[in-house]
Amino acid sequence: MGGVINIITVKPTKYFEGSTSASYGTDADWQLRGVAAGRTSEDKTGVYARVSAWSHTNRGYTEVPYQQQTMWSRKSFLDEKAINNKIGWDLTPTNNLEFQYTHDEQTIGEGKQIFAYLGQQRGYTTDDWQGKFTFGYEGWSGLVNVYLNDIHYDRVNESIGNTLASYSRTDSTVERTNYGFLTNISRVWGPNTFTAGVDYKDGIMDGNDYTRTAPWVFATDCGRLRNVGVFGQDQIRLFDEKLIFLGGLRYDNATTYDGYYATNGNRSPYFAKYNAQYEDHTWDDLSPRISAKYFFMPNLSAYASYGHAFRAPLLDDMYRTGYQMRSIKMSNPSLGPERSDSFEIGSDYQPVDNLKLSGSGYYSQVYDYMGTVTVGYDSTLRYNLMQVQNIGTVHIWGMELAAEYDPFKFMDIDLLKKMTLFANYTYNESRVVDSSERPDLNGKLVPYVPLHSFNVGYTWLNRFINNRVALQYIGTTYADETNTSYNKIDPHAIINAKLWRNFDFLGKYGENVTMSFTVENLLDSRYFTARNNSVSSPTSVNANETLNVGRTMYLEMSCKF
Repeated sequence: MGGVINIITVKPTKYFEGSTSASYGTDADWQLRGVAAGRTSEDKTGVYARVSAWSHTNRGYTEVPYQQQTMWSRKSFLDEKAINNKIGWDLTPTNNLEFQYTHDEQTIGEGKQIFAYLGQQRGYTTDDWQGKFTFGYEGWSGLVNVYLNDIHYDRVNESIGNTLASYSRTDSTVERTNYGFLTNISRVWGPNTFTAGVDYKDGIMDGNDYTRTAPWVFATDCGRLRNVGVFGQDQIRLFDEKLIFLGGLRYDNATTYDGYYATNGNRSPYFAKYNAQYEDHTWDDLSPRISAKYFFMPNLSAYASYGHAFRAPLLDDMYRTGYQMRSIKMSNPSLGPERSDSFEIGSDYQPVDNLKLSGSGYYSQVYDYMGTVTVGYDSTLRYNLMQVQNIGTVHIWGMELAAEYDPFKFMDIDLLKKMTLFANYTYNESRVVDSSERPDLNGKLVPYVPLHSFNVGYTWLNRFINNRVALQYIGTTYADETNTSYNKIDPHAIINAKLWRNFDFLGKYGENVTMSFTVENLLDSRYFTARNNSVSSPTSVNANETLNVGRTMYLEMSCKF
């Protein structure tokens, strides 16, 4: 909450460059990648272009436990591909104009086939356009980013009981469009860096469901969400940059509108609403942020921060009713936003050149937390009914510890000079503390958030075969909001390993060719990755559980040019 992930693809630096790779693995997993890029000049000005493509197919595996399989059970396959095109112009070393287009599509088989071609499945097709201008001049810098994102989603859902007459199929399509712009401007003034900006985004969701078997029910749902944000901050560097102080304030205004649901029938709770025009909603909030980081010495620093965050609900959670991963998610047009107050302290310490230590502790109080809860069971379709609700106040607190150590860095042993041992541990307690609407949730942990998790392993780079081994542990996790024992995912650990080296022994051209062999879940540990048992009969064969894939292996060849 309150964070942003900004993905920036690499800008070409040479007249012509690129790479290709191909890998094959378990379950007939094929991955092919290719990148070609270039620019008119290798200095800091000129026109450049980049094209990348990716394809991934996987025949899949049967993720349903043996005792729950039926004659309709199939492998859960995967087929996805993407292409990205970028063209830009470095007008000056600090001024850039860039345009980008990305197309990607994905089809996922859900492990069941009765009559539909390819069986029960879901798929996405996404088209993303983006235009960006960045500039800098005499202490001033800024950004203008305009984007448009179209997502087409389709799903085939089918079910059957004890007779063919009970067969049911529903086809769903959802069109989602998001567009907006982000702009900011910064000014360096002595020790201060001032930044101000505007963030505007608008989203549209239009979903349709058609039951192709009697009683042939059609339903449609739609809604829009607009969010406008204005922000400003100041970063101050003091005492020869030993102290970095940051203070900021953001104002958000979010509005939902044009929400409605319409259907020509009423079949089970799935189609319970009838021609409903939803009420518009408007929310706003001020989000302050303050943080400070102090360098006691070059190898020791500490920081502390406080931030308030605001998050409007998703359109799908408010207005979309439809099938979702072995359940039916009901719309909630009265869903409200989340707000949170978060505190964090931490430190980074490097006592010697070959040892790095870091640690942090955090506490967040989330108000009107949006969580998915079970609200009933559809005996006709034999699915749990789920809904995203504001379940109350949630406290999230914990700590993160990490260490990285190179035991042979100062030894004059060429073979051992680049070995790194690493370990990290996370404790995260996310618990409902005040839910007036659902008092039975008070004291319960948030689903799918383990209390304990850690990673430990090593990376060894050498002139023979580079290798990396890591152990990943995930503690006990609950799969429902009431923390029931039959919906618990037991703790599990897996070991992943990788071997790789380039072909430098073949000379100049061999340095750009690399082969790797990866094994995930080396010991073939089997465990549940999801549980969603029926609220009416948790031990029935209709319980929805998912097993992990087990051991997987991949062989990859890559080449840079």
